[in-house]
Parts: sequence; structure tokens; C-alpha cells
Amino acid sequence: MCGGMLLRRPYSGKPRNRRYLDARPWPEPDTRLRHARCLTRRVLNGLSAACMLAIEQAFWEFMSKIISARIRFLSPEHGGRLKPARDGIRPQLKLGDVFTSTVVHATMGIDVFAAGTTYNVELEIMFWDQYGSLFNQKEPAKLYEGSRLIAVGEFLE
Repeated sequence: MCGGMLLRRPYSGKPRNRRYLDARPWPEPDTRLRHARCLTRRVLNGLSAACMLAIEQAFWEFMSKIISARIRFLSPEHGGRLKPARDGIRPQLKLGDVFTSTVVHATMGIDVFAAGTTYNVELEIMFWDQYGSLFNQKEPAKLYEGSRLIAVGEFLE
């Protein structure tokens, strides 16, 4: 590389790698973004690890909420996932007419959720500050991946 440009190789009669045919310069990173990242790094490097952890925990406590639920992952015959879901899966939770991001945590130390089996889980609802008002404990819990319904259940008290 020379000055951000790829140099052309002389023709040798052999098939060449496509990237050598393109002599356009690589796009330079946005200068403002680079400076913002540098400034952020300088500010964060001055904080201790404990302080950073406290800031992160406070942020997620404000942004998300954990709710207990009993859910059953649907089998592929009923429109569920082809592969079994794992602990930490991030489906969308339907709250009224709105879908919001959620993280499913197993409460019994299970790594893989078998289809058709009912599990007690903790649903970490992301963006609780925006969609928390739509939560109704009497509605069924429905988890989606895209337009596919993958799990149904109920919220626990």
C-alpha cells in the first residue's frame, strides 16, 4: 500500500486477486468520529473500573427491568425455532401492539431450552423507560424472532 492506494501488480498471465484490480483509495475514517472516540477514551480512561461498573449498572437499571415469566418454546411443527433456544436469547416481546427487545435468562441454570417444555425464566425487558407503560401482567407473554412466534407463556407475580 502506498498513500492509502493499492498498487496494481504487473500482468503475469495468471488470474489475479480482485482487490489488486481496484486502484481506488480506501475510504478514510471520518475525522470527527475519530476525534470523538479519542476524547471518549480519554475521559473513560480516567475513571476507575469500579466507577465504570457502577455507571453501567445504573444505566441498565434505568433502561431495563427484569420480570419473571413461565414460557414454553414452540416446536418447529408449531412454527417455532428449528434449533433449540439458548440461555441469553434476545427475541422481541410483544407489549400490546408494540414489540420491544428482551433477553431471556434461565433461572434453573439451563443452557438450552427444549421445544415444548415449560420453563420459569426471567425476561429482561430493554427500553423499559419507553415501553414500560404498555406492560400488562394479565396479557400472555409472546416472544417473536422477526414475524415468527417462538414462545408463549404468562407473566408471574
